[in-house]
Amino acid sequence: MSSPEASRYADRRETRLVFVAGSTLLLGWCAFALTASVPAAAVVLVFTQGLLSFAVGSTLIAYALYAASESPVLAGGLATASLNIGAALGPLLGGLAISSTDFHAPLWVSALLVGTALCLAGTVQLRARRAARRET
Repeated sequence: MSSPEASRYADRRETRLVFVAGSTLLLGWCAFALTASVPAAAVVLVFTQGLLSFAVGSTLIAYALYAASESPVLAGGLATASLNIGAALGPLLGGLAISSTDFHAPLWVSALLVGTALCLAGTVQLRARRAARRET
């Protein structure tokens, strides 16, 4: 799938992409933590996790822009700031974890953060669907 095709898919099915890619990220971080000492697995998972992370992050920013079409500049700024907070918080938590355990700890922290994000996204999605049903 080319980049324009992937972008069109993400535009049409952003919720599905976030949940499928996010769930795959969660499984990938768990697999990475379990196989981190295997060089071939580490190389494959570094590439895969990076690809999935950019796909999810880009889709979330686009989703925020669509959701707040009345104020796209503010929505874009808030979405980007949120991702930047995550980009700073992840290494901080990973560093704290690795200082008290072993080199697998940051990978488990990543899995925990993705799992938390999926739970929050699921809660938001359920509330949005319930609100939409009430309006009709």
